[in-house]
Amino acid sequence: MLPPVILGSRTYLGPAYDLALLKIDQVYPRVTVNQIFLTGKKYRDCMDLAADSVDWSAAVLKNLSLDSSSRRCRATVFVLPGCMEMWEIYPLATQLDLLIISSVAGHTPVIGKKAPTWISTSCNSLTAYSHLYIRLTEKFLWQTLVIITDLGANIFFSEFSRTLYGDFIRRNSGYQIYQENFNTRTGAPDYAQILNRINALSRVYLYFGDPVEFRRMLVKAWELDMVKGEHVYVVMTPFRFTNRPGAGYLTWENRDKDDNMARAAYRSVLIIEPDNSVYGSTTSDVQEKYYADVLNRSQVDYNYTYKPFEPVTPHVAGTYNSLTILAQVMEDLRISDKEEVWQSGKELARQFMNRSFLTDLGETYIDPSGQRDPTINVNHLDWNSSAIRTLFVQRAGSMTLDVVAEPQWPSRWPPPDVPGCGFRGCLPQGRLATINGSVLMSLLVVITVTTIYLRRARLRDLMNAFSWEIPDDHLQQPEIKNQHEEVLLYIAEHRLVYLSALGAMPLISDNRGHQTSTRLVLNRSMFRLLKNVMAIHYPNINRLIGVTATPTFCYLVSEYCTRGSLPELLSRMTLDVDFQASLILDALKGLQAVHRSALQCHGHLSARCCLIDSHFTLKLGAVGFHQLRYSYSRDMLKNGTLIQGKKDKPTAQAKNDVTVIARIALEIIFQDESFETITNLVSVEKSLTQRKSFPIGRLAALLPIFSSCWSDDPTRRPDIHRLVNRVTTVLRSYAKGSSLTQRIIRRLEAYTDELDHQVAMRTHDLLEERKRCDYLLWAMLPSEVVDELRKGNTPEAAYYTSTTIMFVEIAGFGTLLYQTEPEEAMVFLNEVFMKFDELLDQYDVYKVETIKESYLVSSGVPRRNEERHANEICCLVVSMMAAYSTMFALCFNATTTLRAGIHSGAVAAGVVGRKAPRYCLFGDTINTASRMMSSGEDGRVHISKSCADLLRKYSRLHTEERGTIHVKGKGMLQTYWLRTTANAK
Repeated sequence: MLPPVILGSRTYLGPAYDLALLKIDQVYPRVTVNQIFLTGKKYRDCMDLAADSVDWSAAVLKNLSLDSSSRRCRATVFVLPGCMEMWEIYPLATQLDLLIISSVAGHTPVIGKKAPTWISTSCNSLTAYSHLYIRLTEKFLWQTLVIITDLGANIFFSEFSRTLYGDFIRRNSGYQIYQENFNTRTGAPDYAQILNRINALSRVYLYFGDPVEFRRMLVKAWELDMVKGEHVYVVMTPFRFTNRPGAGYLTWENRDKDDNMARAAYRSVLIIEPDNSVYGSTTSDVQEKYYADVLNRSQVDYNYTYKPFEPVTPHVAGTYNSLTILAQVMEDLRISDKEEVWQSGKELARQFMNRSFLTDLGETYIDPSGQRDPTINVNHLDWNSSAIRTLFVQRAGSMTLDVVAEPQWPSRWPPPDVPGCGFRGCLPQGRLATINGSVLMSLLVVITVTTIYLRRARLRDLMNAFSWEIPDDHLQQPEIKNQHEEVLLYIAEHRLVYLSALGAMPLISDNRGHQTSTRLVLNRSMFRLLKNVMAIHYPNINRLIGVTATPTFCYLVSEYCTRGSLPELLSRMTLDVDFQASLILDALKGLQAVHRSALQCHGHLSARCCLIDSHFTLKLGAVGFHQLRYSYSRDMLKNGTLIQGKKDKPTAQAKNDVTVIARIALEIIFQDESFETITNLVSVEKSLTQRKSFPIGRLAALLPIFSSCWSDDPTRRPDIHRLVNRVTTVLRSYAKGSSLTQRIIRRLEAYTDELDHQVAMRTHDLLEERKRCDYLLWAMLPSEVVDELRKGNTPEAAYYTSTTIMFVEIAGFGTLLYQTEPEEAMVFLNEVFMKFDELLDQYDVYKVETIKESYLVSSGVPRRNEERHANEICCLVVSMMAAYSTMFALCFNATTTLRAGIHSGAVAAGVVGRKAPRYCLFGDTINTASRMMSSGEDGRVHISKSCADLLRKYSRLHTEERGTIHVKGKGMLQTYWLRTTANAK
């Protein structure tokens, strides 16, 4: 389930679905709707959901019967609320001939030609808005226009500005169209420079971008005296994000120092926005009830409360209309019993086109192309109340511009298309005779200079508008590592990208002679080459996003393919025949697109360049990188400008591309990288003969085709277009008995098997790693404590009334440090304590810690063992004495020996600390055991009376009375010696 901030989320649109289904049950009881919601909490935005939408849809369709017999009086329909998932699913719906109805707009050529089963109920129809702009300019005789686009704003604005520009050009009715683009994401635009430039071109400006930036531009226009009635600013707002009285989505009021200037500037603005009917609010009692139901259900059923003045957006109304008009069509078909219509998504789509539907939210008209034609208003700011007032209306289905009111304009209305004195202004009378006398003499010079200047200025404007540079602060290196050679993996704007090295940044000298790095500057030739590379948009091409420059190096930034390169895929899984055929066709079509582009060749093709995305689509990477690196390396730095080097012709390289793509195809067929070493036709035929028994099935018919690509005469090798046609013909002849759905299902099943294998391997690795972690934890803490910490609990401290504590010290270790090297002394200490650790497993004891050369051991804590703890500790120390005398007594000239002290009593124990937690013991018993050791003798075990009493009851070990001695901090105590093999008497 997407967050409420996403307009296509179920949280936001759930009330619309519920109300529509309830309405269908009441009005059309014979129409049964069985819905399957495809949602997920893991998706942060529409891009994430779109990545999996095709796989989800294919999995759902796998469980549905799509044959013609089962589709009688039944239809399978995709209902999409909008976002990028619609663009991912419509090719699948078109191939399966299924109806797709969405509340998001689409371009008319895409809907009408590429997606004939697509119907849109969105109020943001590009066709309807384009008609309004054309009718508006025709009504007021405006033909010299400037289209201003903020490329950093919502993608809808960029898409619409391109569509509108194309519609104006196709009309060929005397329009003079200029384009002015800037990108607010890459930096704050210089509005003064932009306004001065467009002021010399036109007086009518069509703005598409962020409303906040539009207000800033108008304030600057007020400072330049460009809002006195001679200029017209036409701005479009597809949504209204507030219902506050007197404030639309575009408003002059910001409660700052610029409010008065903005209010005056807005008098020269025409606002184009959809009519209130698209929001489904307050135009009738039924719509008021719908509006109230949406607000109530959002809060009660979906835990989403609308803020004050927050409107119910057209997405909600469009989703409601999608289901209600779908039910009307299904009811009509049920009554007419047209069986052939139910079996075709195209025929179902035609039932919606060029038709008006009456719903609770008003009239919804779907035009002949399958898009909704909404009612759109041209509004203006009222001078007195500063409220929005409607001037002109383009009603649904009419495409005419009706006049509602006349605008309050600062000067005469409408402003002329071209001012009386032209765009440069009038000249004083005194200078007119002088200019007339000199104009004939300088006419040829002016024409020549102007032509050169305009060509250079146009190229300069294109270079400034072309978004190719990515600031290096937009990239951050992630924690994961990538295995590709010479490729770094980075995160750019919350997505992964590839960074490929272009070359080192050039250095220049400043005024003091210091070497400094310079910002990357492209000359014309380098710019054209980069523009040609970035202009290649094809499903089987890994797109170049841009260029980023660090202080020391320059990188090419391209899209990230989640499944790595082709060799990595071949090493991970075994491909079936359908999958192999799909990858081969993807590689061929990708190279065909490269050869058809301005590059005409790839230049550095290899299997490593074949990348696999999340949909298992093969994409050719590094397209144009070889040419860019060659040009960059041949450039010389001169005053901050790069001078282009000489280029090689791509004709011969294109033939080499064909040979390489044939080698890649054979690697896919045989899943063997040894074809990388094959260089001639003889080697190919020999290699294929050795693999005659390899099971490749129907792909065997492709081997003669690819063998011809190794001809010694390059002219006899087939070009990529002929190669694609021959391979497609062979594969099509074998695919007649297999439907698209079956191939998708087989690919999903193969992918599922591979995922199961990967999960099993990762689970095994995880268990092994967990065992190692458990071993380390159990060596550091008691097992009971480890279990509590793993559950997230804090182990409770405990009090033990009867325990035995022992300190063992290597006497003479301090002297040893002065007589030997520190490394040798530490090796000796480590070997002694490791031997002691081995002895612990034989007794019911717990090693607490080591302190310098001392070794602290307990018994009876943390595991209670009644009163056997004294015996366990004493048996352990006897073993320690025997092991030390056997293994280490002769080391270092016998300068060290063991000394031990033991005491039995009560202690408290618990875990201390969160970072590197330790199991610590507390109480006077610890201090007494330490005093027993310090007051003892080297080579002997000194024990207290409490410990000796327990040994008499529960042990066969013998003690020897030492007598009453003075112990520091304890006074006079009765103590004993423990008899061991080393000191028994």
